[in-house]
Amino acid sequence: MSNANVTRLNAAIEKIDALERDLATYREKTHKRLQVLRIENELITNKLAVASERITFLERYLELEEDDEEQGGPAPAPALAGGHANGGEPTGENAAPGTDVDRQLALSAEAAKGKPMKDLIAKIFKHLMGVSKITPKCLPAYPSADTPPPQDPSTGQPLLRLNWNAGASHVNNVQGLERVLTFIRTHGARHHPIATQALTDINDDDLKERIKSKYEYMARQWRLLQKGVVVPAEDEEDDPFAEEAPAGSNDAPATAGSSSKGIGLLRSQQNSRAISKLEGRKRKRVGSDYVEPKFDAAFTLNAMSADEDDPEQVSGEARQWRSRAPDFRSDLAQELYNTIDAIPDPDPDKSKAATTRVRGPVQVSAVPAKAKSLKNRLRAWQIKPEVLAENPHWLTSKRVARSGKAWGDTEDPTDDEETRREAGKNKRATKRPRRATIDKAGVNQSEARLKALTGGRMW
Repeated sequence: MSNANVTRLNAAIEKIDALERDLATYREKTHKRLQVLRIENELITNKLAVASERITFLERYLELEEDDEEQGGPAPAPALAGGHANGGEPTGENAAPGTDVDRQLALSAEAAKGKPMKDLIAKIFKHLMGVSKITPKCLPAYPSADTPPPQDPSTGQPLLRLNWNAGASHVNNVQGLERVLTFIRTHGARHHPIATQALTDINDDDLKERIKSKYEYMARQWRLLQKGVVVPAEDEEDDPFAEEAPAGSNDAPATAGSSSKGIGLLRSQQNSRAISKLEGRKRKRVGSDYVEPKFDAAFTLNAMSADEDDPEQVSGEARQWRSRAPDFRSDLAQELYNTIDAIPDPDPDKSKAATTRVRGPVQVSAVPAKAKSLKNRLRAWQIKPEVLAENPHWLTSKRVARSGKAWGDTEDPTDDEETRREAGKNKRATKRPRRATIDKAGVNQSEARLKALTGGRMW
């Protein structure tokens, strides 16, 4: 080999050695940067958890509550156009089938409460957590900040871990439950083919509520077990997931204007039907004898009667619902609705697009729905006097309010929520708030690890 070739070869070897040294340096720096990023991410997560606890403390101290969360009252739902040709209390006239939105909501609600969807969600929780059962004893614990979750040996992905001591909206659980939703949407039909049609029908809002409901049930059972309460050794699917959603849930079985048995519809489904009835009556109210503010309580969602599927529906004919007024409704309130319903709808197009309603039997032993806000509460004039006399607690349990001066009372009812909040403000003005006891050990540990790794320098 000539001297020139040897020289070029030595030069190439030197360059390769230099590149290897540079690569090793960059590899070391990159590894350290990744370590820093992981710890910074952990630190941010721990700080968010502390902030969440502080917000919860402040909400309790300030006595903040969500506005207008009714039991059986208004729930988030689209403002559906239309109503029966007579505003919802039917006279037996035929009308076109319900709107597409009505049908979609009904299909989604049916899919949400069905067994295929219930079984699918339970199966996906088991799959993502890597367990064979989801009974309380089998639920995996939430790992500490220094312990990464175990990996799925088949995919290499971390297994799902949930903080059973926290709510579904807690920072530790939001991402995990969103992962369940995404997996169900992308792989649910393959894991549970019988739920394919239900996956097509259900919308994301109803699916999220079902996943949340399942998580809250599992978390509640797990916490009972940790407290030493004997939890029955039942199958993991034997829960109130579909038939009896937790109290306060947006999908708890309820009716639009009363709490009673026998309607058999989810709250979101019942409210979507009642909204069209209410909107139709509001349109007809204009120019009627009931425009005075004293009648406002009759034009709220809580005041609407329940619409159930008509058991006498003839197959092949246009769909119709059966309206069932509560047995506590006063003659004056019923006369108001009869008069309003007899008025032609000023928007005939919306009236024609509404589902036909037929009058059904009254709801026996119905109870007015609770309402935190005074504007959504029924008034005494809407209740039969003898029924209210038998149930005076309705006036103190946020179900019924006094009628007011316009009806002959000495004073108008006041919103006890506003009164309570005002009293709370006065109390806080004279009382120094106690300090919140918040565990910041996770934040302190993450900050210490970050400082040890970086030497306190910015990266």
